Amino acid sequence: MNWYEYLCYQYTIGMIQDHLYILYQAIQQNTREITKILIRLFHLLQKNGRKSHRYEKKTVFDIMGVAYEYNGLRKQKKIA
Repeated sequence: MNWYEYLCYQYTIGMIQDHLYILYQAIQQNTREITKILIRLFHLLQKNGRKSHRYEKKTVFDIMGVAYEYNGLRKQKKIA
């Protein structure tokens, strides 16, 4: 994973973590807010995921998939 991919990956994880905290607060207070937060997170991730395809760069989702596959393979090797 190069530096650009790492930064995109960290940015995406940060967005998700921020929204998970907001979601947790909404669960404790009001169930209508949960739907609004999930829709907002979905649109934010969808919008940022599409941008990179215009410039033929990997999207944050592509990068996260690569990192997920890498970590999954590493865990499988440790088990074997």
